[in-house]
Amino acid sequence: MGAAIRQDMTKTITSLMSHSEDHIRTAAAACLGALITCLPDEEKTDVVLNHVLGMYSHIQYPYIY
Repeated sequence: MGAAIRQDMTKTITSLMSHSEDHIRTAAAACLGALITCLPDEEKTDVVLNHVLGMYSHIQYPYIY
């Protein structure tokens, strides 16, 4: 798969992960899981850090004592 196609697919899928409808987010996450196996290590790291883990950086979890 060419770099331009990978980047376009990644951009489209990650944009759908913030959609308001649950079924669209679920389908996008499944597609991203399938796509990530085809990504080079640098792109894979970027996707995981910025689009998967980074999506929830605004959430403040309560401290559990």
